Amino acid sequence: MNTEPGPIGIAGAGRMAQALGRLLRERGEPVVAVASRNLEHARAAAAFIGVAEAVDYASLTRRANRVLIAVADDAVPLVAAALAEAGMKEGAALHTCGARGPEALAGLEANGVSCATLHPLQTSPLRNREWRLCPAARSASPVRARPRPGRKVSPLCWAGAALRIAADRRPLYHAAAVMASNYVVALIDAAAMLMGAAGIGENEPWRPWRHW
Repeated sequence: MNTEPGPIGIAGAGRMAQALGRLLRERGEPVVAVASRNLEHARAAAAFIGVAEAVDYASLTRRANRVLIAVADDAVPLVAAALAEAGMKEGAALHTCGARGPEALAGLEANGVSCATLHPLQTSPLRNREWRLCPAARSASPVRARPRPGRKVSPLCWAGAALRIAADRRPLYHAAAVMASNYVVALIDAAAMLMGAAGIGENEPWRPWRHW
């Protein structure tokens, strides 16, 4: 199996795919193409990242032997299966889903691809550079894992702490991450609604975050 560093392909065109793809490019890594089911979305992501090619998933396997899969959680196994069906049989693949481990890449692992995960514990505003220092949950396939598989898949050299999460506890980790992020927004929105019910308008000088 050849997992030596080589061209990197980004599977996905959303915020996480764009943010990580751009970070890789800025670090001088060989990101060569972006793939998506929607070619227009792939072109927009490629333009942001700074790569020339926007392709479909089948074409991505012919351009890169390292693939970063940054798509919606439910789509990870489908994308992995599409890449496996397209002929990806060596190299490495990594996904960014917080709730699932390397087992989501089972189709690729069966083909001989080294599989792992990297989930940054941070929302991904596209132009915020500080989030690269955040902790990240990492795990690798126990079957085909190589020493420090995350480095084989994506040479991010993550500066934040590595959070080692057991496979059966990833849903708990993901639930905690959702609570820490999304629930704060919901809490502020609920407070704003109660303020409105109390007769305090949105333009009046109150904002809970001003007092944090």
